Amino acid sequence: MTDLAPPAASVIPAEPAVPARQGIPAAVTAGDAGRLVVLGGLCLTLALLPFEGSLLHSIATPGGRLTVTDVEAMALVTFLGWLVLLAAERRRPAVPRSVGGALAALALITALSAAAAGVNTPLGTQVAARAALSWGLFLVAIDLVRAVRPAVALLGVLLLTVLVSAGVGWIAAWHGSMDGLFGAGRLFSVGGVARMAGTWDYPTIAAMAWESVLLAALPLVALRRPRGAASRVITAGLVVALVVIGGAILMTLTRGAFLGLAVGLAVMIVAAVALRSGRLAAVATLAAVLLAGGATLLYLTSPLPIDRLVSESDRSLYGADYVVTGRIAVAPGAALRTEVTLTNTGQATWRPDGDHPWRLSAVWISSLSRAVVTAHQVAAELPGPVPPGASVTVQAVVSVPSAPVALDLAWDMQQVDVVEFSERDVPVAITHVTIDADAAGKPSPVTPARRLVLYPDKLPVLERSQLWTAAVRLIWQHPLLGVGPGVYRRVYGAQLDLTSWDTQIHANDLYLELAATTGLLGLGAFLLTVGLALRAGARGLMHARSRAGVAPVAPVAALVIVGSLAATAAALGHGIVDHFLVFVPMAILFWVLLGIGVGLAMRIRAEAAS
Repeated sequence: MTDLAPPAASVIPAEPAVPARQGIPAAVTAGDAGRLVVLGGLCLTLALLPFEGSLLHSIATPGGRLTVTDVEAMALVTFLGWLVLLAAERRRPAVPRSVGGALAALALITALSAAAAGVNTPLGTQVAARAALSWGLFLVAIDLVRAVRPAVALLGVLLLTVLVSAGVGWIAAWHGSMDGLFGAGRLFSVGGVARMAGTWDYPTIAAMAWESVLLAALPLVALRRPRGAASRVITAGLVVALVVIGGAILMTLTRGAFLGLAVGLAVMIVAAVALRSGRLAAVATLAAVLLAGGATLLYLTSPLPIDRLVSESDRSLYGADYVVTGRIAVAPGAALRTEVTLTNTGQATWRPDGDHPWRLSAVWISSLSRAVVTAHQVAAELPGPVPPGASVTVQAVVSVPSAPVALDLAWDMQQVDVVEFSERDVPVAITHVTIDADAAGKPSPVTPARRLVLYPDKLPVLERSQLWTAAVRLIWQHPLLGVGPGVYRRVYGAQLDLTSWDTQIHANDLYLELAATTGLLGLGAFLLTVGLALRAGARGLMHARSRAGVAPVAPVAALVIVGSLAATAAALGHGIVDHFLVFVPMAILFWVLLGIGVGLAMRIRAEAAS
C-alpha cells in the first residue's frame, strides 16, 4: 500500500448478513440490536472517563466501605450486557486464543495474589475486581469492534470527551483557578507554576489520558478524504482538537508524557514505513516536531520547568543552608535586626520577582517544646536571583513579641503563596532570642546555624529512587505473588524504615508496582498479554498492504490499528516513571484502545485470507 487512499476506494467487506426471522429484516435482528446496545454502553463508559464521580457510598465490605463510581457502574453494566449477548448468540468470544489464555493467566495470578495478601486481602480483592472490569472491556472491544464504523465511533467519543477535558484545563489556566472551575479544572502548582489537570484528579493522570487519545486519533489525519468542504472541515476540526490536546499535555509539565509521546510517535513512524505510507510518516514526524518545539519553547521561556526537568520531585527544588547569629538579646516589642547568609542547596533558582517571589521568612517557636508560636513573617527580600549553589547575605528584620520571654527564632526560606521550605523537610536555622530590655543589644558572634526539622510529624516527601528501592525490596521478599494487588502503598514505608508515610502513593513505575504487588508471575502475565495483543495488531497491519490478487483492505482500519499500537506503546513507555493501571479510568482506556486494535486486526487477517 503505497499510500492511504479514500475509504471509498477499498472497503472491508461487510459481515455476512444474518437471515431474516419472523419478518424482521436482517439489519435489525435481536443480535444486531444487542451488539449496538453493548457498543453504546462501551461508548458511554469511555465518555465518562474524564468525569469519574462517586455514584454510591454505602457498600460495606470486609476491607471497609467501597465506593462505586459512575465509570465502574457503567463498565460493569456493559460487561454484563456483553455476557448476555454471548449467551443469546450461543457463541464464544471471538478473541485470539493466545491473548485469551494469557489474560486468563493474568486474572488467575492476580486473584491468587489477592488471596495471599493476609490482612490486606480485602484491599487486594477490591483492586483485583476493579482490574477485572478493564480486562472485561478489553474482551468486549476485541469481540465487537470488527469494523471501521464502531472503531471510529469509539475514537470519536474519546476524542470529544478528552477535548472537553483539556478545554476545561485551558479555561482554568486562563481563569487562574487553583481550587477548581465550576467543580472541575483544578490546577496544581509546582514551584508556583500551574500544572494543568483538566477534569482529571492529577496532572500526571491527565497527561497519560491525553497522550493516549492524541496518538490513537493522530493517524486519521493522514487519511486521504474525498475533496469537498465537508472533508476539509472534518480534517481541520481533527487537527484543531489534537493541537488543543497536545498543548494541554505540555502544560501538565509531566516528563513521563514526553517519554511516552516519543515512544508512541516512534512506533507510528515505524508503522508508516511498514505500510509504505508517506502521508502517515509525515503526519507523525510533523507532530513530533511540533511537540518538541512546544516543549522547548516552554522550557526556555519559563525558568521553573527547567528546574522541574532536572529535579526528581517537588522536594528537590527546595534546599537552603543558613549562617545566622546563634544568640541575641532584644527589647520587647522592638525590631530584631541581624545578618543572615543564605546558600541555595536546591535545584530551583530563587527569584525575588514575579507572582511567587522567593524570600527569607521567620517564625517564633517555643524554646522548650519547639512548637510554632506565631505565623511566618517576611524577614528579608532577596537582592537578586540566587541560582543553585550560590550564596547571598541579607539584612533580616523581624518583629519581636511584646512580652519578656525566651523564644527561638526559626529562619525559613519560602516561595510566597507556594511553600515554606520547612514543609519540604528542609531544616530551619535557629537563633535563641532573649526578650529582655536590660540585656538587649548584646548579640553573640555569627555561627553556623543549628538545624531543626520544624514539622517532624509531617509525612515525608520521597524521591522516585526511594519508592523504587522499596518496590525492589518487596519483590525480593515476595517474588512469586507479591504483597497483593494495590497493597504497595500500605507497606512500602516499612521497607524504608519510616514510622508514617503517605498511603496514597504508588511505586511510580508500572513494572515495579506490578512485580511488587502481583509478583514476577503477575508482571510476566501482564507483559505476555500485552505483547501477544501487540503482535496480533502488528500482524494485522502486515495484511493491510496490497498484494497481488488480493484487494487492499480499508485504509481507515490500518490507521486505527496504528493509533492503537502507538497509544499502547506510549503508555508502556510512560509507565517507566509512573503507574496508572490502579486508576480505573486509565486502566479502561489502556485496555480498550488495545482491544480496538486487536479486533480490527483480526478482521483484516480474516478478510485477507478469504
